[in-house]
Amino acid sequence: MIVEHFITPPQCGILAVEQFLRLLLGFRCPAPVLYTVSEPVSILESSRAADQNRLDTHRLLLIFTLREAQSSIEGIQKVIQSALYAGITIVCSQSYIHTMSKPIFLTRHGESELNLRGRIGGDADLSARGWEYSRALAGFMKDQNIPKLRVWTSELKRTIQTAGGIDASQKRFKALNEIYAGICEEMTYEEIEEKFPVEFAARDQDKFHYRYPQGESYEDLVARLEPVVTELKRHGDVLVVAHQAVLRCVLGYFLQKNDAELPYLRVPLHAILKLTPLAGGCELQVFQLPIEAVGTHRG
Repeated sequence: MIVEHFITPPQCGILAVEQFLRLLLGFRCPAPVLYTVSEPVSILESSRAADQNRLDTHRLLLIFTLREAQSSIEGIQKVIQSALYAGITIVCSQSYIHTMSKPIFLTRHGESELNLRGRIGGDADLSARGWEYSRALAGFMKDQNIPKLRVWTSELKRTIQTAGGIDASQKRFKALNEIYAGICEEMTYEEIEEKFPVEFAARDQDKFHYRYPQGESYEDLVARLEPVVTELKRHGDVLVVAHQAVLRCVLGYFLQKNDAELPYLRVPLHAILKLTPLAGGCELQVFQLPIEAVGTHRG
């Protein structure tokens, strides 16, 4: 465990704990929020207090950075219990640390037949260029020389076909399936705008919270993916072959994007995204393989 002390006698303190501890220890902290023993205070208010030097005088700031190899859940739990008993404030914020210790790789499926026709959702096969990407991806991952690589795909054909040539342990996850567009499945955006103009406009106004009729929203997708993200942080050395909306949610978590930014993150076809853990966050590298594909990003 890494502990940073910011001097002097503690009349009051702040303890920062990575967000995933709320799942393991029962804390309800869905977003960065400052919790005192009495009532929650927003991060903005706490920053304002810091600006007024309230934290610079006779305060103690403890930042606990959890790394799986260096600490235990039991030890963290004892620290939290002691802190609460002593009246120390708890800050749950994923921005302080990530527990991921190894890189993870993310990629969309290769171009599909429905991609060629501009249609969303469905369970289509790969196009000829999609199959070409499948072969190129297998070569790229072989060159990474990861002895215990794991490959996770959705249950949809286009991701399974894309990962088919990779020599590694493979697992299918229903949670990695693309966002379900309900009554709009396999339609083009032009068809949706023509047949459901009110729905089309509503989605443009609030893409994160908008839910397709009989379908899902990005908010639903984030909740669906939470167990997958937890597993990713535990393992590393994983290649996730999934879908545009799904990978936006995964990237949004690790890159700490807000609800307004997340649905517009660029995740192009035929590109491999590598997330490498760094102190306080992740480094993103994008490897765009030289295989043409249709554009599917809609701003």
